[in-house]
Amino acid sequence: MARRLILVGAVTIAALALSSATAPAWAQGAWTCPAAENGKKNPVAKSDAAIAAGKKLTVDKACTACHGDSGKGDGPGAAALNPKPADWTSAKVQHQTDGCLLWKITTGRGAMPPWAALSETERGQLVHSLRTLKKWLRLYRSRRRSGRLLARPGRRRGFSAGALRGPASGAR
Repeated sequence: MARRLILVGAVTIAALALSSATAPAWAQGAWTCPAAENGKKNPVAKSDAAIAAGKKLTVDKACTACHGDSGKGDGPGAAALNPKPADWTSAKVQHQTDGCLLWKITTGRGAMPPWAALSETERGQLVHSLRTLKKWLRLYRSRRRSGRLLARPGRRRGFSAGALRGPASGAR
């Protein structure tokens, strides 16, 4: 009986220790950039070589382990993380300034490690590589401008998964 009580006590203490160690991750709010960082420009000029180098870095530095091959935050390591890794294809990420993305890559937060060890050039290349994932946003905007963006009945006019298909697929 005493052994069982000691075992239950040890398990309880371990559970409490683990829950207090992960509490900061659960309590993380919005990840906003300092105003001074928001206005900074990318130190690397956009080029095909810079984009290719950035894409290579995402594999070499294991970014894809959490953010996934497509950048949607669905990598194999993402399942165990809270908060979940950012979806690089999302408007939320794509609307951030280069300075903000550079700052987030440099400082990290929670399970996202700080990548200050990367050179400023490498971090700039990563940002250019992330920007290539917003292709869907360009498609949406071009469809909206051309009038080919269709709204579903009963919904506000705007973006929906069916809206990008257009009239050829029979979307309404």
